[in-house]
Amino acid sequence: MATLKSYPPKRKSRAYEDYPNRRTNPDGSWKVCKAENCELPVRCRGLCRTHYEWELRSLPLGDARTHGKRCPVRDCKVACLHPADMCGKHTRQAKGYNLSWIEFVKIKNGTQVCQNWGCENTERLHIDHNHNTGEIRGLLCHGCNVALGMIQENPRRLQGLLDWIHAPALMD
Repeated sequence: MATLKSYPPKRKSRAYEDYPNRRTNPDGSWKVCKAENCELPVRCRGLCRTHYEWELRSLPLGDARTHGKRCPVRDCKVACLHPADMCGKHTRQAKGYNLSWIEFVKIKNGTQVCQNWGCENTERLHIDHNHNTGEIRGLLCHGCNVALGMIQENPRRLQGLLDWIHAPALMD
């Protein structure tokens, strides 16, 4: 006869009210942001999410006393909560491309020119990837990235547009 496996008894859970919560007042109401004319609930350090992020952005570079350092991505001015971390925007982007934060920073801090050989734009660079395979192709400026998306990465459609540009005008 098989013996039944015995499990340890469940621990008695504490009531929700037993846990200290610094975001609520003793009467159970939410604490509000200490910034002037702000009635939003507190997130951290007595500030709502918006004012807390404003405070992080205003920290001097490398202020080790408070939160560590700024996001390692070039030209990003957002402070990070941990020294080996990126800001929330870049963390979400890296997860979306299934990259580690080190790989993501190498791509974003690498070349700072659009990798389309016909373009030399240096502003608003975006990571371009193949939508079918997920493979990252490189950095494109905003205009090239949008154009590629508009033609749905279809070489036949792109060739048709090139032929259209070089065709003689119908109305002369």
